Amino acid sequence: MGTRDIHMDYIRKRKYWNTLELGGLITAPHTLDETFDEGKILTNPTDETVHQQEVGALAIVGVNICEGPTDDGNFFYGWRRCPNDVNPNWPIGFRIHWSQASAVTDGTTFILKFGVDKVNAAFQAVTLAALDIPLAESNTTGAWHNNWTSRGIKNSIGLTRAEIEAGAVLRFNIEADLVDTGQDKVTILGLEMDYVPMLTQGGGRDGDCPLQTDGVS
Repeated sequence: MGTRDIHMDYIRKRKYWNTLELGGLITAPHTLDETFDEGKILTNPTDETVHQQEVGALAIVGVNICEGPTDDGNFFYGWRRCPNDVNPNWPIGFRIHWSQASAVTDGTTFILKFGVDKVNAAFQAVTLAALDIPLAESNTTGAWHNNWTSRGIKNSIGLTRAEIEAGAVLRFNIEADLVDTGQDKVTILGLEMDYVPMLTQGGGRDGDCPLQTDGVS
């Protein structure tokens, strides 16, 4: 009997989306000859205070989710087509990539909520379900540093292989829930998702590979 997929110790696959790839910004409403602050031409569709923000003067652009500790509680929304190779039988992990402008070592606590929109079903409202293991407080190490949260976990994304392959959409809701004193311009740079990939099925190279995988749909 030859080596099969089940005998191999694969690592989890990671998918990273920057904030522009998450599709959560829209052109801000404006009047003739109105002057915008930097970054505020593209804003959150439900809250114009959530807008594009450059990291220092470093040509790295994210989304400013809050200006400081008194501006917490804002939201950034996103959506992506579920990666086609996700194995829905296993939990999914998430981390938020972020930065901020002050030379402090204080923390921000983000809340990530998650949902799915299946094919031929109505898109849901922006209020989604919490992760089963939430993101812990994430401490910055200085001004405009490369910061990442802990790994939050969703035990089940509630999709079958057939629903994923048909075109199910993942929905995200990111909140800066608690921002410690001293932080400024808390900026989301991206979202990372990790998952067990569906690598093989059927007879391998000796057979055709249909879209819907038998036995797990």
